Amino acid sequence: PLKRFMLLIYSWTTRVLGDLPRLTQRKNERRIFHQLGIDIPTKPQCKSIKKPIVLPITEPPSDPLYVAKFKAQANRDRIYNKYIHKPHYDLPMEKSENDTPTLDQEWSDRIETMYRTMLLPNAKDYMGLFASVMTAATNPDKRAFSKRSSAGGDSSYDSQMVSPEEQAYLAYILREKVILMDVTSLTLLTILKHARSSHFYKGEYLASNVVDAGILATLTKFMNRDFATYVQVRNNEDNSLRVEGLPNGTKKATIIVPIDDTLVAEYALQQTRCLASVLRILQRLTKRKPSLIKSTLCRSQSLVWIKRILNLKEPMTRLYALKLVKSQARYLGHQWTRKFTCVPLLTEVYLYVRPELEDDWLRSEDDDTSVTSAPKPIENLLAGEVQSYHNRNYWDRLKPTNTANVTVAVQGMMDLEQETLDVEGGSCRKLLNELQLDAAACQQYEKWLDIQGLVADKEATMPIVF
Repeated sequence: PLKRFMLLIYSWTTRVLGDLPRLTQRKNERRIFHQLGIDIPTKPQCKSIKKPIVLPITEPPSDPLYVAKFKAQANRDRIYNKYIHKPHYDLPMEKSENDTPTLDQEWSDRIETMYRTMLLPNAKDYMGLFASVMTAATNPDKRAFSKRSSAGGDSSYDSQMVSPEEQAYLAYILREKVILMDVTSLTLLTILKHARSSHFYKGEYLASNVVDAGILATLTKFMNRDFATYVQVRNNEDNSLRVEGLPNGTKKATIIVPIDDTLVAEYALQQTRCLASVLRILQRLTKRKPSLIKSTLCRSQSLVWIKRILNLKEPMTRLYALKLVKSQARYLGHQWTRKFTCVPLLTEVYLYVRPELEDDWLRSEDDDTSVTSAPKPIENLLAGEVQSYHNRNYWDRLKPTNTANVTVAVQGMMDLEQETLDVEGGSCRKLLNELQLDAAACQQYEKWLDIQGLVADKEATMPIVF
């Protein structure tokens, strides 16, 4: 039921708002067909570029690199002034000449309605639900379970051979967990991308609730595995009706990745897509947040599993893995940059990741004296901007902040004193009760289906290719 529920959420979200390729196409169209009042028509429009930092240049007698610094700074200013720096959500959308709204207008209205009525009031509950489902889907597989069981001593389960029925059941459970992880990560990524495309502060508000739900530890735990085994193609050898009823039968959908001029690799589409979705979520949640980068990526030694991803040579996963390398490079210290093992990583970052105008990502944290580069000031500034935006546009009054920095245990004690603590499931149980329909509504819906003559189409395509 949980897998079907997440498939239904993904199908409904993509039907109402559009999938990720359609969102990318819509953003590109808004950048191309914008109607800006430009003083200088020759200025092209682009995404927002970080303004170059003005470096202090000393007098020529004391600075041997005065000419080079002056020319480099003038070149950066010339490039910066050449473009119009506006993100796509600040660009005016194309207006329709009749009463029928354009696709861009309709999408803006739909995402605004969904954010105002659904996501914003229950952001903490919804994001916590996504985090709980992904945590349940990243439990160890049967091999790790068997190893731990055998390490504890001989047991009757270890000494006996596993029956074919039990093997089929374990294979079925693992397959269902992979599907659940794939659908949940793709649904969460779609919601985050649509919210951020509507406005930057909307996406940051949802991202902060996802981080508060503790999903970063789940994602790093999921990434610490053997990806060469994880993405390899396996045929569904189970002869059950569930496998025979799949669109491709026992053959799984695959993708072909060129390794070099003569070799190609074949990976399972579902596992590769799940890996790319998790990488994109991890990169989205930790982008330009030094404290999260240090605690999630640097301390967990993420470079170990990043190198495993790069060995796959798959373009999408390689791009976002290199983005994670680029975001944490300045916090790894001087000793890491002096090692020969980091040279291939840095080379691939320069080859495949889009450069910035002020490309100072290799500058060590010890050498950076900027106030905004400290871990907390930049994140506190962003949180204040998000709070101010929502107070100005959505909340009638300021949200209470007296319990904003307390732990879950302290909040539970405070709720217990106020007799508002729900010991039978909390907000998740209340959320599921709100989603359930009464029996009368279900009967009326079934009667309506019979009147309309709507039946299940066995040949209909699944919302996600497995």
